[in-house]
Order: sequence, then structure tokens, then C-alpha cells
Amino acid sequence: MEKSLNLITSQKNVMVVDDDKLAQLFIKNFMEELGWKVVVAKSGFEAVDLFNGKMSVITMDYNMPEMNGVEATLAIRKKEKIFKNKNPAFIIGITAHDDKETIEACLAAGMDKVFTKPVNPKALEEYLNN
Repeated sequence: MEKSLNLITSQKNVMVVDDDKLAQLFIKNFMEELGWKVVVAKSGFEAVDLFNGKMSVITMDYNMPEMNGVEATLAIRKKEKIFKNKNPAFIIGITAHDDKETIEACLAAGMDKVFTKPVNPKALEEYLNN
């Protein structure tokens, strides 16, 4: 059964996961302008630690030291099973890598969508509103 993005985004809780401060600020400010409540995680480890099952959307950077976006996504999906979460988070991967292998690895880990950097804000907004 495919997740409904409209149902998920009605809660307007997002975690922005990125080790780059400029990227964090860009996505955080953009999401706040759209009316989202934002939590920022500076690493994959911090994202997994902060995840409490109540985030409706997570923007997940792919390339982070120590725990990359794929590893963090796998850990978050595991935590969702522990929480018995009926509405899993919608995880949007963000990567500078546009090769097929990276995109497939992100999707296989449990990301629902992948955008390549630089992220077009209009495309992200349209995606969240569909």
C-alpha cells in the first residue's frame, strides 16, 4: 500500500538532516516559510537519535560523515517498526550524486523520493503539495 503524501504532510512536522550548515539553513527556512515545524539534525546519528516516530517528513542528505543518509534511513525505518508506526515518515533524499546506483541505494534503503542538489525549491514545494 502506497503512503499518501497528503495525509502525511497534513501534520507539517519535518526533520532536516544535513551536515552542511548552509544546506540546513536553506531547507529549514524554506520549510518554515511553507508553514512546517522544523527540527534540524546535523548528522545521521543525531537524526536517528532525535527520531521519535512523529516526524511526517524527513529531508535526508545522502553524503554525511560517520553515518550517511542510507544508513540513517535504514535505522529510522527500523525504529518505526519498533514504534509500530502506522504512518511512517516520508523520507526525501537529497544528494549531489545523480548516478543510478546512488538513487537506487537511497530508494532501496527506504527513502520515498530523491532530489539531486541543488534542490529546486519550487520542485520540492510542488512535490510536497501533490
